[in-house]
Amino acid sequence: MHIDTPSQLNQATRYAAAIKRRLSGASYGIEGPKIASASRVGAVVTVNVTQQGGTALLDGSGSSGGSLQGFRVFDGGTPMTISSTSISGNTIVLTLSATPSGTVTMDYAMANAPFGATTSPAAVCYDNQTIPGSALGLPLQPKPLFTVS
Repeated sequence: MHIDTPSQLNQATRYAAAIKRRLSGASYGIEGPKIASASRVGAVVTVNVTQQGGTALLDGSGSSGGSLQGFRVFDGGTPMTISSTSISGNTIVLTLSATPSGTVTMDYAMANAPFGATTSPAAVCYDNQTIPGSALGLPLQPKPLFTVS
């Protein structure tokens, strides 16, 4: 992988912002939002997100997350099909194609991560924490397998 000059400038700007925050006593640097928990009612999984400096969630097209990728939901270890996604405030709503009957677990960006040139910006969840020269905020942090309540 070769990082081009614009990418290096964005990385340097974000790194400088992270140092500035740490020196000012902030509890975070320049990390993106993170998944705090998830709950389920029927076939709907609500993912609660904690902001790390941003104030709102959007997909990379500035929309309400109708085609988010990277989430995997399991019913007793068996992969479930996610039929639709949306963003509502600081939550992400995943509608499953069927109601799970076993223990529900999930992860985000652990396989088939929604980043890179093969994925459209609309498939990735970002916060609204932008830097000069970049229209995108910081992406939702990967989260290993956890149990949905």
